[in-house]
Amino acid sequence: MRIFRPAPHLLATLRELRAARGDDDEITQTYDAFLLDPGLGPPTYLASDGRIVWDDDIWGVKGTLREALAAIRAGVRKTGLAELLELLPRRSSESVG
Repeated sequence: MRIFRPAPHLLATLRELRAARGDDDEITQTYDAFLLDPGLGPPTYLASDGRIVWDDDIWGVKGTLREALAAIRAGVRKTGLAELLELLPRRSSESVG
């Protein structure tokens, strides 16, 4: 399921980061994905089509929307790319906190 809609400028930045870090594994190649969080559990990726992909061969992860949103926030911390925040839904004017 496609959750996010990465803009072309964000994809270009992510591709530059991927090349600079040398992130090249089966998931990055198969899904044109970007490593967000190597994690203590399954690594988390953002695919260029907007899906969050977990390397769940061992862990059996079934991601939820909450986990996908958390993956983006973790990606901001782990990659230093604040531009990833553009993917998150905007807060409603009625939101509290």
